[in-house]
Amino acid sequence: MPRKRLPAKGIGVKLRQARNERNLSLRELAEAISVTQSYISKLETGGVKEPSGGCLIRLASYFGWTIEELREYFVSAEEEKNDQQIKQLEQKLADVPEINIFIEASKPLVRSTDFSTKKLYLGLLESFQGSRKTTP
Repeated sequence: MPRKRLPAKGIGVKLRQARNERNLSLRELAEAISVTQSYISKLETGGVKEPSGGCLIRLASYFGWTIEELREYFVSAEEEKNDQQIKQLEQKLADVPEINIFIEASKPLVRSTDFSTKKLYLGLLESFQGSRKTTP
């Protein structure tokens, strides 16, 4: 199943909703999972890109969520870098009609796929760029 591509604050929406459904204050939740009130606030507003594993485990345990449910809200730094590289190469290669057709046809699949497939796609784009440099 592909990971959801939500902004990091997507977890904040889930967290705030769960906290409000239980009528918990920031302080009460913070004490329950052994973090600061400020940290909970930052989680809810998107101020924390990737919370610690320990915090995720405590949140999951407290609210009855699976770790996988929480992890899918976050994009790792490597995935983010990979996505940026893909976007840059797609822009650089868009002026070659044959490659642009491939890029446009691949976009829906690449946007909704897993990290390893995106790495493969990035490798293809890099090889297109490399062959473009050696072709007169």
